[in-house]
Amino acid sequence: MSRQRGFALFELALVLLITTLAAVFAADRFAERSREVVVEGHAAWLRMLHEATSQYLAQHGDSLAMLGTAASIEGFAEAMAPTLAELKAAGLLAEGFPMQGARDVAGRVQVLRDAGCPHEPCRIEALIYSDAPLGRDASRPYRLPMVAHWLSVSRGQGAAIMPDRPFEISGAAFSFANPPVAGMTPLPVGTVALAVTAGSPGSSQFLRVGDLRNPDFKGEASIEGDISTQGLLRVREHLHIESQATAQAICTPEGAIVRERYGGLLVCRGGRWRSAGGSGGGGYSVNNLSGCQPAAANPVTGDCSCPSNYMPVRIADSTSAVPSEGRTRGYLCVG
Repeated sequence: MSRQRGFALFELALVLLITTLAAVFAADRFAERSREVVVEGHAAWLRMLHEATSQYLAQHGDSLAMLGTAASIEGFAEAMAPTLAELKAAGLLAEGFPMQGARDVAGRVQVLRDAGCPHEPCRIEALIYSDAPLGRDASRPYRLPMVAHWLSVSRGQGAAIMPDRPFEISGAAFSFANPPVAGMTPLPVGTVALAVTAGSPGSSQFLRVGDLRNPDFKGEASIEGDISTQGLLRVREHLHIESQATAQAICTPEGAIVRERYGGLLVCRGGRWRSAGGSGGGGYSVNNLSGCQPAAANPVTGDCSCPSNYMPVRIADSTSAVPSEGRTRGYLCVG
């Protein structure tokens, strides 16, 4: 009986040990998942700040290229370091956007530009970084697993300052020196960052409002709306006009050009489409015996007729001395 009671105590102790280990493991996993949620929340918060910074560069890129590094732009006291409050006031961040991310970790923006600015080529970029290392608390300056998870959820677009590379803000998509600007205090290990660079999502390195540069496109461009230019429109090869109209039809706007349905061009003058010259309405001739011969057909319509809204005016009438050749009348189409 005593022996059986000994086995029961041993089994109870084993169950208690397994239960304790399971509880410790569950608590540790819960704490780890809590830290991951913090990281994912901060990554989403920093991406919103990245979007606002992209719009800021799109709106003020030329000014940032021309101004000195200590200059200001209306609404931004330091053009090279816009604050969250200033981005909010400018409408680049939503009014309800929180001033801090998860666990009170906020972010800052630093605009970077080539040393050759304002002369071409001048590249304007921006670094968006956390204002504190991830996971910093009273017991440690940062948590490396949290930094690693942040790099993972940033989908390859993020960077961080790692303990083995404290003088570099590095990631899969970009790399900057630490500090990114001369005279700036180096950012601590554990700081995470996004960047607006050439080719990064949301960057505006091509066309922007008021852009003074030549983007030098290499591919095709499709534009749904109108194109307006105050200068010369130069076409190296061909200008293809798809729109067609009929002569004398009502038109708008004045000076517009379209293709005439039977060939040639029409210009909108006085509210109506009129021939721009060239082939115009064409002409043709008809023989009373042989009819409309291909050689005598109107090159505009392809037969012995005038285009719509053109009137045939007889300009020739001849009868051959040979009766079998008949009588031929020639017509000019006048619009």
